[in-house]
Formats: sequence, structure tokens, C-alpha cells
Amino acid sequence: MKKAHWLALGFLLGLLAAALFILAFRRAPLQPLTLVDLPTPLPLETSANVSPTSHSSMLELQKIDLNQITYEQLIELPGIGEVKAKAILNWRETHGPFTSVEDLLDVPGIGDTLLLQLLPYLSVGF
Repeated sequence: MKKAHWLALGFLLGLLAAALFILAFRRAPLQPLTLVDLPTPLPLETSANVSPTSHSSMLELQKIDLNQITYEQLIELPGIGEVKAKAILNWRETHGPFTSVEDLLDVPGIGDTLLLQLLPYLSVGF
């Protein structure tokens, strides 16, 4: 085929795609947006409601120093199981103290998504 034929074919395919796009939206008219009532958030627990042995409640109230955290505390964090908890502790033992929470990205198995889940629970103190 000549170059002119290819150009004509491309033009016709573009017209066909545009026509199909228009037909698809003509069949389903836009509906007005409606506001949805969101559920009210639960109140935060106060320190008076937390028992001293409740680790999960303590995680909600204060951040834990990544250089002091224990294996038991690590496995309570979202997305951290036994394998990742051991990997974090091994990394800390091998490389020394964490200088920031973002250093967790150097630990095998921890990526950006998991780090974002962990940020509310962890800090690094010196």
C-alpha cells in the first residue's frame, strides 16, 4: 500500500473510534452527582481506657522508636509478620541504628506501600 492509503486508513480508523466514543456516551447520559453521608469516626481512646498490657492499644497512642522496638511489637504492626520482623531486627543488628523510618526501605521485603502503612506507628530517636 502507498503512504496515502495508510494515511487515509488511519484517518478513517480515528473517525470510527471517535464515533464509537460518542455513541457510548449518548446511550448513558451523565447522572448528577449526589452527596453521600460518611460514617462518623470512632472517638480515639484515651490513656485512661488503655490497660498497661495492651500492646495494640499502645500502638494507637504513641509511636515506637524503631531502634528500640522488640520482635513482639513488630509483629503487631500492620503488614509485618514473623519474617519481616526478623528481617528488620537483622538489618538493625547488621547495619546499626536506623537514622530515619525511611531506612526501612533498605530492609528486604519492605516497599513504599508498606512503609506508608508503618509511618503512623514508628519513629526514630537518638
